[in-house]
Amino acid sequence: MLEEAGLVLLEPIMQLEIVTPELHSASVIGDLGRRRAEIQEITLRKSDKIIRSLTPLSELLGYATKLRILTSGTGNFSLEFDSYRRMTCSDEQEAIRNITGF
Repeated sequence: MLEEAGLVLLEPIMQLEIVTPELHSASVIGDLGRRRAEIQEITLRKSDKIIRSLTPLSELLGYATKLRILTSGTGNFSLEFDSYRRMTCSDEQEAIRNITGF
């Protein structure tokens, strides 16, 4: 639909940095995978893992609560804008459905 008109949808991508105890890192990484995150780097600092990823902003709604649940309140995160990225066709269609209702 949009391609026929020569249009594309772009979504904001955020640089996400999560600090979590190593004990909870697998749960956090699994959740990031479900949020279309691209893991950039995982490092160890004392007993914490630092996970850096590029993640669509739309996937981060409610993330503070989810991270607290996954880490029993011990994880924290920061984010900043990275870039805009073209959405896949299926993501475009879902976004249009959410906006228009059909």
